[in-house]
Amino acid sequence: MPMLVIILGQKLGIDLTAASAPEHIFVMFREGSGKWLNFEATNGTFVSNAWIQNEAPMTQQALASGIYMRPLTKRETVVLMLETLMVFYRQHGWHEETVALAKLALEHNPKDVSSMLAIGAAYGRQMERDCVSKYGSPRNVPSDQRPYCSQLNAAVGLWQSRAEALGWREPTAAANAEYQERIDRAKAAQ
Repeated sequence: MPMLVIILGQKLGIDLTAASAPEHIFVMFREGSGKWLNFEATNGTFVSNAWIQNEAPMTQQALASGIYMRPLTKRETVVLMLETLMVFYRQHGWHEETVALAKLALEHNPKDVSSMLAIGAAYGRQMERDCVSKYGSPRNVPSDQRPYCSQLNAAVGLWQSRAEALGWREPTAAANAEYQERIDRAKAAQ
């Protein structure tokens, strides 16, 4: 919905762009004075920064580093849209393709934590496929495959650490449950 609003608004000459919060995309509208306002495309309301931060908790470090709550450039918005393709790749088990696409995305938005996390998760699935499920235990991994398996294991942690260095934090189980509850309430209200 936010992308549709942005595309239509820009075609009409309205200064709109995408912005993100943890697991959330919203629209930013620049009014005549140059001030940016947040617009929730799914319910058609303008909302405050505090409201978004309450709905999608984020660290002060994440705000300071610019990974959330800022107007994205057109290029960064395209990177945001690539997340859908990364999910498709993941669902089909195309881990190498996920890594390649996410690395391409990072060339155009080096602060895109979703791409960082997609890379780490894809390496984790490759490790599961090529090392864990194949050999069961680390001691059963043939010596010629150990460097490869170790490299995959290290890459999982490396990419999550890069996201954490920018202020991203793993959502808690309680936060995930609350998020799902909000989605369920919104669906019921429609």
